[in-house]
Amino acid sequence: MNQTTNLLMIIITLLSLLMLDNGAGVLQTSAASKEVKATLYLTQVNASLSYPQSNYISGLGYISGGDMKSLLGSYEGYRNCRYSDTKGIPTIGIGWNLEANRGITGRLIGVSMPNCINDGEVNTLYEYSVNRATDELYDYLPWARNLPVGVREVLVRMSFNMGIGNDSRGLLSFKNTLAMLKRGDYQGAAEGFRNSQWCRDVKSRRCNEEADRIARGV
Repeated sequence: MNQTTNLLMIIITLLSLLMLDNGAGVLQTSAASKEVKATLYLTQVNASLSYPQSNYISGLGYISGGDMKSLLGSYEGYRNCRYSDTKGIPTIGIGWNLEANRGITGRLIGVSMPNCINDGEVNTLYEYSVNRATDELYDYLPWARNLPVGVREVLVRMSFNMGIGNDSRGLLSFKNTLAMLKRGDYQGAAEGFRNSQWCRDVKSRRCNEEADRIARGV
């Protein structure tokens, strides 16, 4: 795929996104916008383009990010074949939710609900997931750019695990804890995470390790 073709694909995709907003002021369907964004991500991955430096976490590459991948693999698990997670959700690779990402999975690896995938396909799904988690973190919490690197990494992994969410679910539902992080109260934020339902869901090792990283504030 040459550079001109890549640029044309990005322009066409952006125009499609704008058309979704025609006359309504908001996207018509979240599913459609998710599909369009998937195409943008896939275009960038296929073209081996790096993400904007402004969204770059020091010490982590969007497409490589070996340390982040290793840690997420140890927390989420690494499975080449489909399985049901602790909540009964069909999952594959490194914590990839096949149910929620059915359409995107098809765009990324050509099969919407695979039984098994190879290591390259696991990596493709992982790259998309961590890129999306980081993008959404900075889109919804722009002040997070100013947090210490280790704290930002924890937030990316939490967004990867539960999604960015909203006021009632996902990372954004931690309103009081995020407010503590924003003002630099890392000890208070660490305790907020330890006392959360998320902590009970992911079990003690992951919760305590991530909370300790938050508490150190580095």
